Amino acid sequence: SDQGDLQLNFFPADFFSSLKQKEKTHTYRAGLRHSFSPDSTILGSFMYQRQDIRLHDRPSDFFVIDAKDEDRAFGSELQHLFRSRYISINSGVGHFNEDRRLRLAFRLLGLPFQGVNNVDLDTSHTNGYLYSYIHPTKNITFTLGVSGDLLRTKAADTDKNAFSPKFGVTWNILPNMTVRAAAFRAFTR
Repeated sequence: SDQGDLQLNFFPADFFSSLKQKEKTHTYRAGLRHSFSPDSTILGSFMYQRQDIRLHDRPSDFFVIDAKDEDRAFGSELQHLFRSRYISINSGVGHFNEDRRLRLAFRLLGLPFQGVNNVDLDTSHTNGYLYSYIHPTKNITFTLGVSGDLLRTKAADTDKNAFSPKFGVTWNILPNMTVRAAAFRAFTR
């Protein structure tokens, strides 16, 4: 895609007429599904994405900004689904890896000065989870679960590990009335 400033702001003059952005994205996906039995299924998902973004702006007659963002990402997930009359279990693992380089350059026209900033934004995220849905009666379901995450980022030079428990209950009081309650901790990349 080739585009300029797409923002719709309140003031008509709040517009960057010289902003030019080119974005090229290639995404490849594959998936698999295998049923060991009617109650046991395994699912797999694999994704690779390559994205290149170029940005050029000349906000004034003597100042130019150029940015180049190169991103290569790979993600995969494997999940097992088990179903029975009184309990259902979803378990799985996933991994996401992103190699990303951002280069920002600015220069003052007519002067031998140019500023360049290279930023490494690599990210790696691995997770695992186990959720169980317990059905002691036809109209009540208890949800018990746990997940774990390992996140590593070069941009913030950070490693974060998270343990996230989950508990919930769903009660179908009447055919058209459901009460839900949950307590959980979540982690996002």
